[in-house]
Amino acid sequence: MTSTQSVLRTDAVEIAELVRWVTEGRVRIPRFQRGLRWNFRDVQRLFESVAEDYPIGNLLLWEHEVAETDIQIGSLQFHAPAEPQGLLVVDGQQRLTSLANALSVEGLTDPRFALSYDLEKQVFVRYRSDGPEIPLPDVFDGRRLIAWFRQRPEFDKQDLFDRASNLGTTIRQFKVPVYTVRRSDEATLRDIFDRMNTYGKPLARTDVFSALHGQQDGERRLGDKSEFAQIAESVNDRTGFGLLHDDTVLLSYLARRGPEIRREIRNEFSPEKNANMIDSCFLHENEYDARHGAALAIENAVRFLQEEASIPHLAFLPYRFIVVVLARFFAHHPQPASASLRDLRRFTWRAATGKDSGTAVTRLLTSKIDPAQEYGSIARLLDAVTDRIPFQLNQFRTNYAATRITLCAMWDAQPMRLEVASVDPDHPKGCHYTRNDLSLALDGAATANSVAVRILPGAAYSTSAGNRILLPEWSQTGQEILSVLGRAAAQAQAGNVEAAAIMASHAITPDAQQALIVHDADRFIEIRENVVEQRTLDFLATHAEWGFQPRCATASQPTFAPCRRV
Repeated sequence: MTSTQSVLRTDAVEIAELVRWVTEGRVRIPRFQRGLRWNFRDVQRLFESVAEDYPIGNLLLWEHEVAETDIQIGSLQFHAPAEPQGLLVVDGQQRLTSLANALSVEGLTDPRFALSYDLEKQVFVRYRSDGPEIPLPDVFDGRRLIAWFRQRPEFDKQDLFDRASNLGTTIRQFKVPVYTVRRSDEATLRDIFDRMNTYGKPLARTDVFSALHGQQDGERRLGDKSEFAQIAESVNDRTGFGLLHDDTVLLSYLARRGPEIRREIRNEFSPEKNANMIDSCFLHENEYDARHGAALAIENAVRFLQEEASIPHLAFLPYRFIVVVLARFFAHHPQPASASLRDLRRFTWRAATGKDSGTAVTRLLTSKIDPAQEYGSIARLLDAVTDRIPFQLNQFRTNYAATRITLCAMWDAQPMRLEVASVDPDHPKGCHYTRNDLSLALDGAATANSVAVRILPGAAYSTSAGNRILLPEWSQTGQEILSVLGRAAAQAQAGNVEAAAIMASHAITPDAQQALIVHDADRFIEIRENVVEQRTLDFLATHAEWGFQPRCATASQPTFAPCRRV
């Protein structure tokens, strides 16, 4: 094993020195994955540990040249000069940010860092501008400590002054173990970081990737999102599809560049070590181009799901791996032929009803996509998803894949509004819901539970698909929905064409309408459950087209030049 003594330096650094490093701009918080997550109680507990001389964990820093820039770390804002031997925080951001802010006057303006010390009770409390407790920055700074006592004759007690002075000395001189990896050995940093735990919780793969390959030239500002969260947010802003999970974005990012999504990420941008892992057209691209290309590929995949595959929102998507596979396809074939789009739709829905949905099937499917062959790639994808399980909607649960398939079938039927005030010209009674309506109604929700509304209240039919109706923006109670449906059913039975169309769009047949009118709940649920299930089976039949052989499998189809990149 190679010795790390020459590249890894170990020190015990006093808090006063660490704070000085931060405020002078030597220590920087780079755009690593994690933003500031600590709250007031976390900061309070940190200083309780310091006061008791308990360990507060280690810091891992990377010695690296940093540029002149304006910096914001928590509530601290200042201009920092260029530093040839700057220190980038790899692990310990929460602690270092909290120490620097809570011990600075500027930190008193931020409720997360604003701490005082109760000299009588000897506890850390929330700062109050008019409170009798001494602010923590005054404890930390000896001159401010003296000034604070001079301005408060009621605290003219030597024991209280000594108590505050001793606490200040304890905080200033408290030593934190600091491990510094020298700039010349990035491989050691990657190896150490990849192995580290944070408070006993292993770092997620997205954390590791972002720390190793995130932007090193910019400084993180409070509230900055990870690069994967930024990609997800960008795609959502453009499509209204919902926020993809960071893991899904990372896998899509990796799949775009090469089919093996479980490859070693520490060497992602090392052409020599990845010659057999990365597609040739992406082998020499930089981190910026990779991020930009991933965002475009994911957006193209999402638009395909919405516009061609009848999957309007992430909360309706049966399995997330479908996004990963499609992102790789659209990265290399951004403008597929119309026949390819139809075959991709078949693949999407066959994959959605397949037997497997984990990492193994994702790896298998991404390996089928050849940058040089649009038609051949789709043919291989279709060949890989021939196995399927019969569709069964036993229980309606919005986090179940089968339920999400049913939701897509409900959406494909173009559900109409039940009743809207006539004063709203943009949403007249009976108009169809739009994807924008759905996106606004879900607004960050992970499932479609808020828009898949129960018709009958109570637990008796809570898991029945027949008791759910797709109503974005509906804010009334279940009983009011039942009343509205009853009135619409009566109108439909009386020959009102508009009411009949509304009922049909929600899978409420004339028989079900009659059951509503006579208040036969069991009969209504039974009829509608059968109709919803049959509509779902019909939806799958028309979208998956299991008996149809792809046109793209014929040998006469042309082969495209590789890497038509996005």
